[in-house]
Amino acid sequence: MRSRRAAVALVALSGLAGCRMDMQDQPRYEVNSPSAFFADGRADRPLVKGVVARGSITDDPLVELGKTADGAFATAVPMPVTRELLARGRAAMGSDATRAFLLLDAAAG
Repeated sequence: MRSRRAAVALVALSGLAGCRMDMQDQPRYEVNSPSAFFADGRADRPLVKGVVARGSITDDPLVELGKTADGAFATAVPMPVTRELLARGRAAMGSDATRAFLLLDAAAG
């Protein structure tokens, strides 16, 4: 009786092991390969205008990540805050950032 239970358990476990599907086994497209799924015939999607890869702007972690050389978060802005810098941020972030800053000012004040 005991050996029969063990045999049933072994068969069940071996069956479950065969049901495993990992991400590396799923269908995927190679980079720059053709695809009939999208209208332009490409599997890759075009990058959003203005996208810059992380690490390609500067090697300064303070500017890029907001962290000092020892990994602590910055406590000050790493560049002079000018009207041009503020205008650039407002143009990039839009009205959502303006609302967020207004809420922060109201909470702090």
